[in-house]
Amino acid sequence: MLTTTPDQHDRDMAVVQGLTHLVARALAAVGPLADRLTIASFRALAKAAPIGGGAGPA
Repeated sequence: MLTTTPDQHDRDMAVVQGLTHLVARALAAVGPLADRLTIASFRALAKAAPIGGGAGPA
């Protein structure tokens, strides 16, 4: 449980959701993503691609 104010909660969630959708849309715009020779952080980001309308890893 995290104690916060409604305003701080809204600001924090706006950043989290906004960045998630920004990254997802950028990945979707790239097209099919590599699925070979990747690193863990790329694979984690690639999971967000479908949120932005992309297909995720090829």
